[in-house]
Amino acid sequence: MVKEGIVLDHKVTAHGIEVDRAKVDVIPRLPPPTSVKSIRSFLGYDGFNRRFIKTFSSITKPLTTLLEKDAKFIFNVKCLRPFELIKEKLVSALIMVIPNWSQPFDIMCDASDVAVGTVLGKLRYKMFRPIYYASRILNDAQVNYANTEKEFFAMEFAYNKFRSYLVGSKVIVHTDHSSLKYMLSKKESKSRLMCGLRKAALVWLPRALNRDQRRKLQGEVKSNFWDDPFLFKLCAYGVIRRCVPEGEMESFLSHCHDGAAGGHYDGNRIAAKVMEADFFWLTLYKDARAYVASCDKCQRACNISKNDEMPLNSILVCEIFDVWGIDLMGSFPMSHSHKYILVVVDYVSKWVEAIPTRTNDARVVFAFLRKNIFTHFWTPRVIISDKGTHFVDKQFVALLSKYGVTHKTGTKYHAQTSGQVEVANQKLK
Repeated sequence: MVKEGIVLDHKVTAHGIEVDRAKVDVIPRLPPPTSVKSIRSFLGYDGFNRRFIKTFSSITKPLTTLLEKDAKFIFNVKCLRPFELIKEKLVSALIMVIPNWSQPFDIMCDASDVAVGTVLGKLRYKMFRPIYYASRILNDAQVNYANTEKEFFAMEFAYNKFRSYLVGSKVIVHTDHSSLKYMLSKKESKSRLMCGLRKAALVWLPRALNRDQRRKLQGEVKSNFWDDPFLFKLCAYGVIRRCVPEGEMESFLSHCHDGAAGGHYDGNRIAAKVMEADFFWLTLYKDARAYVASCDKCQRACNISKNDEMPLNSILVCEIFDVWGIDLMGSFPMSHSHKYILVVVDYVSKWVEAIPTRTNDARVVFAFLRKNIFTHFWTPRVIISDKGTHFVDKQFVALLSKYGVTHKTGTKYHAQTSGQVEVANQKLK
């Protein structure tokens, strides 16, 4: 069993995620950059591993300034210091722990005059263990924000950056700016901060949604509430129902449909039973109908719905005694060594021929046809039967083919195919 390996240029072990030492060990030997291209190459490689470096954007600010348009390339002491610091931090990078989705996430965020930084992590044994470091440089407009706005922007940046980790999880935010706690309980604030508050509350809304779609989504959020570990929906008349996870939907339908108290009802009734038990999910009625449609016992016992019936065709013109239906009834209580009744019906005249038989094999069936049908009414064009073993026997089919008779068989568990002979059977019974 593999215990560790390189995945996407990161080393993954039982302890967590760390940098690939084979590629990082050459970093300390890199000479100072002598051109914009070499700085861009250095920052590009280090940027790939920036999740391991705390306040990466603040440290590399002097280097990224050299990449600006019309900036003179002057690599002085102010640039050399962050260059050496980044190499040192990359070589001594910490091991990022693997997320534990059953525990809440902790976010620490802070802002400076030129950048904002945040870290996602977990508290283990009363110690903070990082999962992901993130930072970004403030643009010209954001540099002019007040301190409170910068701190709040750092929190908003953390929500957007770590969204894939935070959705559906409990989050605890740690900040050194106490005003943020006051702002979360304040109803009125600056429009820019209120925009950030809405993003923090909804985590993220797709920008492609129009106003009506956003309003609908916000309404759905209000009608649902989370009580760990379950999601509940507030339905009509104040009824509260628990939302069923995707992996448990089929078991609910199975219990309500074919369980001990199921009854094999139709899809609408099954969905109503689920809701009566105070459970719910969005596609309940659709899934209930699909489950009933795939139930083997329902398909065997119930009549075929009109949606599945074949379209009606014009009546085929045939002569009397051209088409016969055949069926074998039994077994019955023995009478004079006979246990079965072989029945043959003409589809045009409704003439019935029936005899008792001792066995139900193919030889008895063909002997009856040759003696009582072929010699009295001439050879028919078509014989219709079900798929009993005595009718699909190779020898029986070969003899019918020899006489030029077309043999047609019906669908399993569908007596309507041989409807004419079934009517005769009911009369004989």
